[in-house]
This record gives sequence, structure tokens and C-alpha cells, in this order.
Amino acid sequence: MEKDIGEVVFTISQRARNIRITLKPGAQVRVTMPVGATLPQAEKFLKSKLDWIRETQKRINSKNLLVFKPEEQFKTRFHVLRLHTHAYQKLRISISNRYINVWYPANVPVTHEKVQRTIRKAVEEAWRIEARAYLPKRTLELATQHRLPVGRVTVRNARTRWGSCSHQNNISLSLHLMKLPDHLIDYVILHELAHIEHKNHGKGFWDFLQLLSGNAKGLDKELNQFHIWNI
Repeated sequence: MEKDIGEVVFTISQRARNIRITLKPGAQVRVTMPVGATLPQAEKFLKSKLDWIRETQKRINSKNLLVFKPEEQFKTRFHVLRLHTHAYQKLRISISNRYINVWYPANVPVTHEKVQRTIRKAVEEAWRIEARAYLPKRTLELATQHRLPVGRVTVRNARTRWGSCSHQNNISLSLHLMKLPDHLIDYVILHELAHIEHKNHGKGFWDFLQLLSGNAKGLDKELNQFHIWNI
């Protein structure tokens, strides 16, 4: 296998329907296979996506990822990150109502890749908790306000798009929306709600989104300054 893309982990998932590749900042390339798929099939699929993997890794790595340090406070919407050292070699995560706690070995620097990866995992889990509590409720509020018949609202760990709307008017939102300021979260939700009336991105869609948001093009331009994969 190509060495320049780093270590590759192959896993089998009962929920997977197709072979898929997942790329995350500071993490290994992960190939998920559905039950019944073979390793040679997964390796062939991986080889067919090498150019895309290299380009995506380059794009991710070109962003300056935040380095978490004990002396620099980091907050999510509802949680404060706290970093602790302990005498054990294992890393540990605990998320309470107010705090994201991460313990790491006292003899390992906080800047170590494995420590930073664990901290990001903890922060992401806090975002997941917050997203499930906030996003469906906010979506229903905006749908009611604009009298739009929204279906189910789900939260997923999507890393390629902020949200989507199905033909059944079910809306899926990325937990990474919790990185955004309130007005941009509302804009993404309104964008997906607009698809209830217009299933494409034609002129009618943008006119309707302008009516809902008041500044569709400006908010869309502002949203493009944020990257879904980055902290």
C-alpha cells in the first residue's frame, strides 16, 4: 500500500452499505467495509481513491489545527475543556454537564499527536452531545416560525457537508455546526428548510432562502470561511 498516505485501518460495520473512506485531522485513514465485503475489494477501492485521499489530506493539513494546552482555555457552547496529567499510561475522557475532562500521562507532552487526537475526540463528543440537544429543537423552532412542514431531524458526524434535506423533508445536520456562531447555524438550518419548497439550487431556491434569511448570499459567503473538518 502507498506509504505517503500513512497507516490505513480496515474495519467491518454492520451498518455500512458500501465501502467508504474516512479522513480526519491527525488520524489514520479508515476504510469501513460492509459485511460480506472482502479485504482485496477494500484495497482495490482504496487504490482507486488515492488521488482524492492525497488531495484531501493536503487540504486538511494545510489548515492550522489548534494545539490544545492546559494554560489556554477552550470552550464549546456548553462545556469548558480541562486537561489533567496522571500517573497512568492510558488516556481517559470524561464529559460532564459543564466540563470536558481529559487525563494524559504525566511523562508525555500535551502536544504529542496521540494526546491531541484524544482531546479532539473528547471535544467532538461534547459537540455531539450539544448538537443533539440544540439542533433538532432549533430546526423545529425555525420550521414553525416559517410554517414549513419539516420531517425528522437527525444529527450526524458528517464531514463533507453541513446539512442535507431529503425528498421526504427529513433534515440531517452535521454535529460540526456547533463550531459556528449562532447566526450561521440558523443560516444552515434555513438553507435546508428552503429545500422543503425547492429541491435544487435554482433561482427559486435562492429567492426563497433570501426571504427566509434576509441575506442569503452574504451569509453563504461568510459560511465559506469556515471548514467543517477543522477545529
